[in-house]
Amino acid sequence: MPQLKLELELDEEARHTLVQTDTSLLPVQLSLVENAARASNEYMQEQRVKIEISFDDFYSCIRLRMRD
Repeated sequence: MPQLKLELELDEEARHTLVQTDTSLLPVQLSLVENAARASNEYMQEQRVKIEISFDDFYSCIRLRMRD
């Protein structure tokens, strides 16, 4: 993957929470970053990806938002 600008943004709860997961999640996350970088490159001629990590109080889930 060529160089890309990666920005991580965590909400306050995510900063103080430890999540244990299986390593099979890593290829999926890398694929999402790769796709977001490709879309960013097509749109802005620059590979920039912002990942926002937050917890949902209503549903038991972790929300990852990929933005370019």
